[in-house]
Amino acid sequence: MAMRHFPHGLLIVISLFKSISYENFALRSSLFIILCCSFFSQLLSQDIATRVENADMVFEGKVIEKHSFWNSSGTRIYTANKIFVSKSFKGGAPEVIEVVTHGGSVDSIMHYLPHGIKFSIGEEGLFFCKYFSSSENATNDLLMLNGQSGVVYYEFGKNGYQAYDNKTVYSNYSRDIIKVIEETSNDPTVHYHGNGFEQQIEDWLESNLTMSFQNSVIIEFSFENIHTVGSSKIAFDVFTRTNTTGVRLASSEVFLQYDTAVFGTNIAQQEHIQVTKGAVLMDSVYALSLEDYTANTIRLSVSSSPQPLSLYAISPLWEEFVNVQIDIENLQELISFSFDDFSMAQKSSYYDGKTKRYVNFDRIDTSDPVNLFNPPMITGFFGEDPSKPEHITAGTGEVLTIEGTDFGTVKGRIEFFDADGSLLSNNKVETSATDIISWSEQKIETTVPSAEASGDEHTAGTGTFSVVLAGTSPMMVTSSDPVRVDYSVENFRTSAIESFPVYLGDGTRGDGNANGQLVFTMSSNMTPAADIRLIIEQSLCDWNAQAGINWVLAPAAASTPNTVGNNDGVNLIYFGSESEFQGEFTDLSARTILEITNNTDRRENCQLVSNPTLQLETDIVFRQSANLINANPNATGGWHYANLSSPPSPSPNQLDFYSTLLHELGHAHLLRHTRENNKMMYRGSGSALGAVQTSFAPEDKAGAEFILKATKEVTDNSICPNGVVPVDIMGLCGNVINQQKEAEASDLEFEHYIDGKEIVFKQIAHNKSGSYLLTVYTATGQQVFSSTFDWYDSREQIRVSLDPLKSSGIYFFSLTNLSSSEYLTGKFVYTQW
Repeated sequence: MAMRHFPHGLLIVISLFKSISYENFALRSSLFIILCCSFFSQLLSQDIATRVENADMVFEGKVIEKHSFWNSSGTRIYTANKIFVSKSFKGGAPEVIEVVTHGGSVDSIMHYLPHGIKFSIGEEGLFFCKYFSSSENATNDLLMLNGQSGVVYYEFGKNGYQAYDNKTVYSNYSRDIIKVIEETSNDPTVHYHGNGFEQQIEDWLESNLTMSFQNSVIIEFSFENIHTVGSSKIAFDVFTRTNTTGVRLASSEVFLQYDTAVFGTNIAQQEHIQVTKGAVLMDSVYALSLEDYTANTIRLSVSSSPQPLSLYAISPLWEEFVNVQIDIENLQELISFSFDDFSMAQKSSYYDGKTKRYVNFDRIDTSDPVNLFNPPMITGFFGEDPSKPEHITAGTGEVLTIEGTDFGTVKGRIEFFDADGSLLSNNKVETSATDIISWSEQKIETTVPSAEASGDEHTAGTGTFSVVLAGTSPMMVTSSDPVRVDYSVENFRTSAIESFPVYLGDGTRGDGNANGQLVFTMSSNMTPAADIRLIIEQSLCDWNAQAGINWVLAPAAASTPNTVGNNDGVNLIYFGSESEFQGEFTDLSARTILEITNNTDRRENCQLVSNPTLQLETDIVFRQSANLINANPNATGGWHYANLSSPPSPSPNQLDFYSTLLHELGHAHLLRHTRENNKMMYRGSGSALGAVQTSFAPEDKAGAEFILKATKEVTDNSICPNGVVPVDIMGLCGNVINQQKEAEASDLEFEHYIDGKEIVFKQIAHNKSGSYLLTVYTATGQQVFSSTFDWYDSREQIRVSLDPLKSSGIYFFSLTNLSSSEYLTGKFVYTQW
C-alpha cells in the first residue's frame, strides 16, 4: 500500500529513522531539527493527546464502502466513507460508522480540492473526528475528520514503521499512539474485533509456539525490504520481534554470512558495507558496532548503558532493527546471505522487569537464507528531453524510459515519491497498469502519474524511484539517482483506474462568457481589506506574465460573498467563515475548489471530438483574518497585505496574502504540488508564518504553458467552436515589483514597463520609426485615453504619462504603428501613490 499524501505539512522536519542523503534528492530544506528519541516521543505523545482532547470521537477501523453525494442545496459534493470499527476509544463509536470528507464525483461532475483527503476502500487506520454543522452549506451534524491530522494510517508491511500521518511516521503504533490515547481519553475502550496488527500477531503465535515453548521468551530476526540500488548495491532491513510484550532489549549480536564471490572478503575493513540504526536502536542508550568476524561473516554488536527504563520495549509486531547496504563486486554470481544461527545462540539479552535482572532470550529464531539469482538492476533512465534526461513531468503523458536487467516480462509497478509528503517522509505514489506503456526484461516505458493508482489524489514528485516486480513477494530495485519531476498537472482517475487529463476550456459555465478570457470575481466581503484588489490583480498579472493566460478580475465585486461550487458561472475569490473550514480543512488558511466534468452537455450541448474533461468553475477561499488563530500554523497576526511598491514583508506571526494567492492560482491553472521548495507549486508555499514566495521557477512557467497549449489543441478540434473556446494568450502585464518585463508583442519588438506615473516603451529592434497611437482601456474594455507620438531610430525609449488614469487598477493597452498597422497589446497594473 502506498503512503498517503499530506498537503502543506511541517516546515520544521523531524528526522526519526534512517539518515537520508539530500544528494539523492537534490533538494534543500530551510531548517532541520534533529531531536533525541526520548524528547521526540514526548512531543508525539503531546500531539496525539491534543488530538484526542479536541475530537468528539476517536476510533480505529477499515474503510469498507464509500459514495459521493450533493448536499441538500446542490452546491457541494461530499463523500461518505463507511468505516468498519475495530475499537472505539472516545465518543462511543458504533461498529459501523460514516465519516464524511470534502469532494468526490457524482455522475459526470467532480469536485476536487487540492488540500483534501480522499480514502481508498480497504485503508485501515485511526480516526480523530468531530461533528460539524453549517446551515450556510445545508449540512448538519456531519462526522468529519478534525483537520489534516485527523487520520493516522496503519502500515502492515515491514517498512520500518507501523503507522504514519501528515506529520511523522510511528515505529511502534501501540506505544506511540494507542497507549497515549487510552491514557488521555476518559471513555473506556470498546473492542469490536481485532485490527490488522493483532491478526498478524495471532497468526504468528499460533503457527510458531508449540506447547514446549509456551513459557519461553523468544526473539526473532528476519531479512525484509530486500532490493537492489541502481546496479551496484544490495540493500535490506533486519527486523525483530518477540512473543512476549514488555520485553526491553538490552544487547544483541547478529552475525551475517555472505557470498565472497559476490561481495568480496572482509567487507567491513574494505568499507563496502554501511549499517544504520532502525527504530528499535534509535535511542542513544544503544551503541552499534560493526566488524569482520571472519572473511565472510559480519558481526553487528549492540550494547546498552545501564538505564533499564530507557531500553526499547520490543513487541510481537515486526520493527526495524538495522538497515544494511552492501556493495556488489560481481553481478554474475548468485547473491546470497544468511544469519549465522550457531554464532548468534545465547547472544541476545533483555531486562526482566520482574526479577530486575538482565537475562538471555530462551530462543533465537531467524528467517531463511536469501538467494537471489539475477536480481533486477537499474542501469539508467531518461525522459523525452535529451538535453536534460533526468527530468520528467507528471500527468502530461511524457514517457520515462527505465533501462536495466531482469525486470521480468510481467508488468509490475513503479513507485515515486509523493509531492504532497514531507521531504523526509516515505510517502509513495504508485503507477497503475494503464500508466505502464511497455515492460520487458531490459526496458520499461511508463508515464508518471499525477493521480495515484488507488484513485487517491496523489502526484509523483522529485526523488529516487523504485521498480517493483510482479509477484506475491515482489523483488524491488531503487534508482541510485533521483528523477526530477519538474511539474505536475491535474489528472483524475475513473473506477477503472484510467487517468484522464483536465483542460482549461472556457465557456458560459466557467465564467458566464465563452470569449477565451477567464474572469475571476472578488467577493464584496473582501472590499474593506486594504490593497487587496491590487494584490489580486497583480497576482493574476503575474501568472499572465509567466504563461500568457488570459485572466482578469471583474470590475465589480460580487454582491453575494459566497457562491462557491454552485455552477453559477462565477470564479469567486472570497473570505470564508469558519463553516468553510470544516473537516480536514479545519486547520488550513486557504483552499481552492475545482469543479470539473467530462459531460459536455453541461457546456451548452457542445460536443467535443475527444470528449475531454473540462474545468467548469474555480473558487478560492481565504480564512477570515480574525480566524487565522485557528489555522496551523496559528497566524495570530492575521493576513499581511503587501504594499506593491516594495516586496512583501509579513511579521513572524502573519501569513502573506500575496504569496498564498499566487500558490492557489497555480491550482486554478490546474497545476499540482512539487517537492522542491524553490517553486511556486511547492506544497508548503504560502503556508509558513512570516514567509514570502512570490517568485516563479522556470518549471512553474513550463507547467502553465503546457496546460494552455494542451487546452488549445483539444478545443481547436471542437465540432462547435462557439461553445467551448481555448483560453487566449495575452501580452505581458507591467509589473510593479519587477518593473521591466519583456513584452510578447504580436508584431512589434518592444519592451514595456511601468515607472511611477509613466508607461515606458523601448525598442528591441531599431527599425520601427514612424507615428504611433497608444490607447488605454479599463478591464471592461472602456477606453480611458489615447495618445499619439512619433518615434525615430535615434530615440531609445518613449515615456507616456498616465495622469489621465484616476484610480489604481489593472488596465489594457494597444500600441499601433499608424503606417504599417503593426501592433502590440498588453496590460499593466497602475498604482496611485
